Amino acid sequence: MPEACQEPLDPSITPIDAPPGDVRFGVISVPAGWVPVANELHRSIVDLVGPYEVIQGGQKHFGLRWLTTFDDHPGVRELIKAAHEKTENICGVCGAPRAAEQHNPPRCPAHRFGTTPHVCARPPRRAP
Repeated sequence: MPEACQEPLDPSITPIDAPPGDVRFGVISVPAGWVPVANELHRSIVDLVGPYEVIQGGQKHFGLRWLTTFDDHPGVRELIKAAHEKTENICGVCGAPRAAEQHNPPRCPAHRFGTTPHVCARPPRRAP
């Protein structure tokens, strides 16, 4: 989709190794409009705790869901909460401010829910 945010997910974002056939863990699928927020969150977590792995990344409850191997760290929890709150108010397609009506994920007036397909960014998978 040409008008979707074209910024790629940071290739240094590392998903956790999930058991074969497990579709819940090690999955990162971020709405395209939230990629800049996810990349900023990733850099902030690395600055705080160093290398980490993502257990699950995507959208839940109208905002960014980012489960990591450092979720018990208070600073990481605060960073994730701030990113979730930021994404509650921006379009999941292009990153513009969301429309007055709330959709999951949020949409701007140009990408109203039902008129624009859901577009996601996924990091390259690590070699087995």
